[in-house]
Amino acid sequence: MKNIRLFENFTSLVDFENIKPGFRVKYMGRDCEVISNDGTILELEDEDGNKFDVNYNMFKQKGYLPQTKMEENIYRRDITFTSRQNRNIFITLIGGRIDTIKNESGVNFPFEIGQIYNRSIEVWACNNGFKIDGKDPCPEEKIFGIRKKDIPKGHELRMLYPGKFRK
Repeated sequence: MKNIRLFENFTSLVDFENIKPGFRVKYMGRDCEVISNDGTILELEDEDGNKFDVNYNMFKQKGYLPQTKMEENIYRRDITFTSRQNRNIFITLIGGRIDTIKNESGVNFPFEIGQIYNRSIEVWACNNGFKIDGKDPCPEEKIFGIRKKDIPKGHELRMLYPGKFRK
């Protein structure tokens, strides 16, 4: 049976080449500091002071490069869900994953810390009447592929299907 690779810790060659000296990585379960990187070989030092050289394939199999840079806040995003009653749910994303949730709305928020932010959260917000950062996440309603606002008053579609045009 083939081993299924998990891509959570996957490191590309470009990422490997861009690891700077002083950066902290994990290799074989140990925290290590990068001493030098020439693009093909990393020189690492663990907590005990042991130094060893690691090439890209070795690091890809047994190493872990943290994907989020917390100190730079590059991958941080704050999102506010606002209900019709102006009750809010605040979430913080770091690296595309939910880091914190503050629910002041009283509505059951079905997502957890650590989950990846994806389209299903926007669908949940649309179905439950929440706005995301003040914008409506719901797609515009269409009738037979035509936006409602593009069908003029008195058109045959409005006469044939009056229920589709009521709010």
